[in-house]
Amino acid sequence: MLATWDFGLLLFLAIGAGYGFIFRRGQIVVLFVSSYISFVVISELGDKVVGVLEKSLKISHYGAFAPMIAKLILFLIVMVFLAIWAEYLAASSGKRGILNLIFSVIYGLLLAAMLLAIASFFLTPELEIQILALSRLSFYIIQYRTAWLLAPAVLMLISGFAMARKEKNG
Repeated sequence: MLATWDFGLLLFLAIGAGYGFIFRRGQIVVLFVSSYISFVVISELGDKVVGVLEKSLKISHYGAFAPMIAKLILFLIVMVFLAIWAEYLAASSGKRGILNLIFSVIYGLLLAAMLLAIASFFLTPELEIQILALSRLSFYIIQYRTAWLLAPAVLMLISGFAMARKEKNG
């Protein structure tokens, strides 16, 4: 069972890197920004919405996963809505070059890691303990979740300076 969780997490990270390779930096930046905003919204309003759902739909009868799943669904809805709304930011995704390709793959990988870190915020303490017991990789996602949340912003600054320097030097 240990390898299954780690394999699933590694597969998700690989898909993120592939997504960055395919869609390039502009689309990934849109998803970063919409993910950050969605995370803040759900962090602030998630418990209230889950409380309403528990009263109206009685989701607490579905077990410990119900609040987490409700928050994840709300997170995805807000994220997708913001990504669609902010699609104009993807204009820079058409730029070519090896540096842009490298940053795109790193962006995709960090996006996947950031999304896993965000999802880990919605875990109940009991579920977190269970998942940590089943996966070594989840330890690094959960233990360093603040770093996973900050890394994309740091990379955006670094890549912005690197791309500006490259364009300036020709």
